[in-house]
Amino acid sequence: MTALRLVVLARRPGRCLLAFTVSLLGALLFWRVAVHVEPFSANPRRTLPYPELAGVVTGAVFAGLLAPGFWEWERLGGARSRAVAGVVAALGCLAPLPAFLLGVAQVPERYHALTLWSNVLLFTALAFLLAALVGPAVGAAVTVGSFLLVVLLTNAAPAAVGWLPVTAPEDPTSHPVAALALLGVAVAAHAATFGSTGFARRLSRGAG
Repeated sequence: MTALRLVVLARRPGRCLLAFTVSLLGALLFWRVAVHVEPFSANPRRTLPYPELAGVVTGAVFAGLLAPGFWEWERLGGARSRAVAGVVAALGCLAPLPAFLLGVAQVPERYHALTLWSNVLLFTALAFLLAALVGPAVGAAVTVGSFLLVVLLTNAAPAAVGWLPVTAPEDPTSHPVAALALLGVAVAAHAATFGSTGFARRLSRGAG
């Protein structure tokens, strides 16, 4: 029990609680904020509500905070350490959703903002998957960059984005299958690698 407790404490639960609290406060204070992305005025604009953007960024932050602190040691823990890594990844992927739901609950119904939950979960799961494979810093950069690229493409090439499992605020449908599938892959990757690969550790050390 003591060993498992150390594994959990090494993943910065205090900082995660602080980040979770800040995300809830942000949802209460800034739910009205939205960015209208419209580089191509001839195409429908893409509205980016604060709860969606904050949810994706918060997911990337959690992927970094919950990275294993004693990875070399945790690999000796066997199945129990794998289970901890998988459970922590699952909880981390779900952690941005309460603040997102709190924020969109106040958005006018005509925007169908609630359907954006699958976007938040999809990109958060991507952040956790990449955090395990290539490290939290690279994973966060790729995740947020990919999200912003998709937002731009929604306006620039809406037909192309229609093939992706992403949702716009005006869309009454979400993509739960893709989001949950990627969540499963991310959790499995964390369980298989104890939260990180050797390559990701070397890359992180090199970047530092």
